[in-house]
Amino acid sequence: MQRHVPRLQSGQRERFIGFNLLYAFGPEWEHPCSDMFLDFSPVNVQQFRAWLREQYANVEALAQAWHQPEVTFDTATVPPVEDRVQGDFYELMDPALKGRRIADYIRFTDESVVDAIAHMAGIVKAETERECVVLAHYGYHFEGYDGFDRVNYNERGHHAISRFLGLEDIDGTGSAYQYRVRQAGGSTVPITTVASLRLHGKLYWLEDDTRTHLSSPTSSYGRARDLWESVNILKRNAAAAVAEASPMWYLDFEGHWHNHPEIMRTVEQVRRIADEALTRDRRRNAEIAVIVNQRTVRYLRSSTALWLPVLCHEYFEELPRIGAPFDSYIIEDLARDDMPEYKLYILLDTFALNEGEKQLLRDRVLGRGHTVLWHYAPGYITQTGLSDAAMSEITGIELRALDVGGSPRAMLSDLQHPMTRDCPPGLTWGTKLPVGPIITCADPIAQVLGMQHCAPGTTPAGRFKVGDVFEPALAVKDMGDWTSVWCGVPPMPSTLLRNIAAAAGVHIYDAAEDFVCANNVMVAVHTRYAGERTIRLPRRCRVVDAFTGEEIGADIDSFTADLQRYETRMWWLE
Repeated sequence: MQRHVPRLQSGQRERFIGFNLLYAFGPEWEHPCSDMFLDFSPVNVQQFRAWLREQYANVEALAQAWHQPEVTFDTATVPPVEDRVQGDFYELMDPALKGRRIADYIRFTDESVVDAIAHMAGIVKAETERECVVLAHYGYHFEGYDGFDRVNYNERGHHAISRFLGLEDIDGTGSAYQYRVRQAGGSTVPITTVASLRLHGKLYWLEDDTRTHLSSPTSSYGRARDLWESVNILKRNAAAAVAEASPMWYLDFEGHWHNHPEIMRTVEQVRRIADEALTRDRRRNAEIAVIVNQRTVRYLRSSTALWLPVLCHEYFEELPRIGAPFDSYIIEDLARDDMPEYKLYILLDTFALNEGEKQLLRDRVLGRGHTVLWHYAPGYITQTGLSDAAMSEITGIELRALDVGGSPRAMLSDLQHPMTRDCPPGLTWGTKLPVGPIITCADPIAQVLGMQHCAPGTTPAGRFKVGDVFEPALAVKDMGDWTSVWCGVPPMPSTLLRNIAAAAGVHIYDAAEDFVCANNVMVAVHTRYAGERTIRLPRRCRVVDAFTGEEIGADIDSFTADLQRYETRMWWLE
């Protein structure tokens, strides 16, 4: 690296903006997309033992944490595959059993990847006299939903986001947008916590590798079927980049994906809009924060059962269609003084919470009129074991884990509440993947809005239990100065999410199930079906079509637009 950086810049230093560090699979600093389990090599075992010595004060502390009286720093080893694929209690690893041992190894893998990035970035910064931007693809908390459905998602090395954000020699990260929802009528959603990057002064760089209709007919990943789809997908991606105040680059794996006059005219329009955006106040105005906990994945068994419905199906398929923008953060960001305040907090995967994280939630989230939406088993995984009491304490709703698993389906049982009254009576949701344990609400004061049905149930060993499960799945409770909402069955549908958001006071731009992105000076929609839309604005303003320059109206707070299927429209709000 020390030899190559000066050589690359030799005689053309003025042409370099920066370097994007690429390594491993993708090459995006991750382990292979497969069901492989890594790494049992002697070198990795040696490094893991050295890491354990740094983490634990003495061998007695290690033995106590691992619940292995005989273990030492010289005998500790990489957990075998059978321990990683079998949960202690259904999908979950229990810190009171083997959970801490598995979590330690996954954390070691995560931090090793970040430390390697830090080493390479430091070399580049030193060799360029800190004049160049340095990026690395990292922080794919929401990925793993790219067509591989890998069992070893939690071991990919991408879950030390807070450590990555603290690297002085890294200026940001780039990533493609989610593959399996990028088709015409789909969405453009980053696979990392972009709001966290922004909060820490890091760049997010959108990589647009859209497979246009000119790509190979055998291409997948949301390949556009015709010119109309190609152009409107590219417009959608550009609008998403403007909404996030993000730079963007185009990536073509075959060399001819953009070889059409209309596509190039679209790229020219995008460049003009990007230049215009630089002159405007592009601050985010989202009223919804999605909070994730990178530690939780370390306490899940190697399986797709929970991360697919929670981190993928809901985040990529449902949330983008609620008609309002949202920002995503890691839970550690709540400790920052510059962390913005939101009306609705969606806690997606906070199944593992330590005492410090709970206090952050109490200090910054649980109060001041906020609405807090919890998913599945919030706080159930504690530092000392699995705890119903911990779930109930942090949510304010009495929750209980049942010793049964299955594939739950939920349905509304109360359509009078403001969070459900506008939902269709037949609305159901759930997952086809078997999950466990099933979580239920046992709170006599909480208002139950939905029920879950799971038949037949199974034990942790996979044996059927007699009878079925019919338990509360959705509940709300007035906590005085905040509102607690719990949903035990993922993924929540966009219609229900939109109603909860509206009840929390969130501004809804478009209630037609379109992909919506917005910031202080723009709003854009990408449609799934044709028809008239009503776009409601957060303030009275002049509205101008960003692509055509047409004035839609002056001093208006809403307008209608007749849109075609798979069409992208973007408007400036002046």
